[in-house]
Amino acid sequence: MQGKWSHPCQYLEIKELTGAFESGQFIFIGSSTDFCSEKVKSEWIKQVFDFCYKNNPIDIFGEKAKFLLQTKNPERLLEFFNHPLLNPENDEIIICTTLETNRHLHKYMQNAPAPLQRAEAMAKIANKGIKTYVTIEPIMDFDLEEFVELIRMCRPEQVNIGKNTSKVATVPNPTIQNTVALVKELLKFTNVEIKSNSGQLKEALSQVGIKV
Repeated sequence: MQGKWSHPCQYLEIKELTGAFESGQFIFIGSSTDFCSEKVKSEWIKQVFDFCYKNNPIDIFGEKAKFLLQTKNPERLLEFFNHPLLNPENDEIIICTTLETNRHLHKYMQNAPAPLQRAEAMAKIANKGIKTYVTIEPIMDFDLEEFVELIRMCRPEQVNIGKNTSKVATVPNPTIQNTVALVKELLKFTNVEIKSNSGQLKEALSQVGIKV
C-alpha cells in the first residue's frame, strides 16, 4: 500500500500478498500509508487481513508472527471486529493510533478524525481485548490533564513519543518541561518509548532520574 493520510493509496499491491510469515516476525501493516483511511476500500482491508491470518502458521512452540496496524482512523476497524485477525484470543495484532495532541488542530491534521474521536474508537478496541499502542508523533503543544486522559482512554500497553522531523512543515511544539511532565504521568499506567529523534527529551528525562 502506498500513500499517506492526505494522499490515500489508489490501489492494492497484490503482488505483495505472497508467501508466509514466520514466528518472531513483527510486521507493520501498511507502514507507508494510513491503511484505514475512509478512502481505502473495505475489500482491500479484508483482503489484507485474510492474507495475514491465513498465512501465519503456528510453529512447534505455539508461536506466530505478530502484526502492528497504526492508523489515525481506528473507528474504521470496528466494521472488522468479527475478522479472526482481530480476535484477541489469537493474540496476533496490536492496534496503534496516532495522537499528536488533545487539541483538534485542523491546520495540521487536515481530514484526519479529531483526537477525541480516535480515542473513543480505541477504547472500544481495547474493551474487546485487543492490545493497543499510542504514538505521539509529531508531538504538538497540549493540555496536560486532558491529553493524559485521552491517552488513558486508549488503554495502551505502550506509548511512543517522537518530535517533528520535517524540514518543510512546522508544528506548535510543547516545552521540554511539559513533555517531561507528560511522560511522568504516562508512566503511572503504561510503558513509554522515546524515539531516537528525541534526544533532547531523553536527556531532560535522565536529568530527573527517568530512564525510558
